[in-house]
Amino acid sequence: MEKKHRNDSVGLRITAFFLILVLLLMITSQAFFRLALYSSDNKIMKRNSVEMLLMAQKKDSIDVLVLGDSESYTTVSPMQLYSEGGITSFVAGQPGQNMAETLHMLNVALQTQKPKVVLLETDALYRDGGSGSGFKDIFNVRLSEVFPVFQYHNLWKQIGRKNSAVIKSWNGYHINYNVDGCITTKNYMRQTDKVKQVSWVTQKALGEIQQKCKDIGAKLILYSAPSPKNYNMEKHNGLQELADVKNITYIDLNLKADKLGIDWSTDTRDQGDHLNDAGAYKTTEYFLSVLQDMGLTDHRGDSAYAKWDTRSAKFMSIIEGNIAQIQSDGQGQANASSK
Repeated sequence: MEKKHRNDSVGLRITAFFLILVLLLMITSQAFFRLALYSSDNKIMKRNSVEMLLMAQKKDSIDVLVLGDSESYTTVSPMQLYSEGGITSFVAGQPGQNMAETLHMLNVALQTQKPKVVLLETDALYRDGGSGSGFKDIFNVRLSEVFPVFQYHNLWKQIGRKNSAVIKSWNGYHINYNVDGCITTKNYMRQTDKVKQVSWVTQKALGEIQQKCKDIGAKLILYSAPSPKNYNMEKHNGLQELADVKNITYIDLNLKADKLGIDWSTDTRDQGDHLNDAGAYKTTEYFLSVLQDMGLTDHRGDSAYAKWDTRSAKFMSIIEGNIAQIQSDGQGQANASSK
């Protein structure tokens, strides 16, 4: 009897310990989450800054949501889409975003938005590195969703200090006018029958995203950004096969690079990994035509979107200057290489 009593006592202490731990995690999570909502220090927020910006958008104001890794926020420019077509959008992309994070970002968006179109850049579909890595990504994201303190733990550094790097974002798009041309595109998108398969863990995450889009009546579109460093025909074949099986529209801009007018000597910032402002202007023009064909509302001139009118005009003024600078830098590089 005495032994049973001791065992019961130990069990109660262990249970009490875990209950207190969970309670502390819940309290600190709420505190850090509220701090994150009011944070504008990009050096501390880092990859989480885009999530806070997304949550700050006016309810039901975003018609097009863009998801993915860095290829997403260097190919779709929300302010350009609005300036030229009145279409509202937000790029919820993050550096190295994996599919578990992509699903999480969609969940965050759906708390306040009902997008009509979801554009998913496909580089994230090849990021899980295998089933083990994929499950780890899912676990980490789920843990952060339950206890946000694990996601925002660095925010204690902001307490009592001034912002060192205020977040500057054009609805998730990253401005960049650097020019570092692609050295060679000799084997870029060379025809092959080989197929690079997407892992089943990633396919499962994509299936959840597809179902959520279906539930709200949103059109899901997969797209691959023009990028000789990240894409080839093996990946194209794998993505097309997956899209066909799941009945999802797939657009591979790597096959349209020439038609889009992509100049790999001037339109990339890092030798063919990401586009700069000149390249992104061209890909955004393409998406504008796709979205307009879908009949999305033109909000220009609507008083409810007056801030979009003002911000997009300012943005386009900056971009025009950046593209002129890119063309000048590109010409300078061409002249130097010809000597």
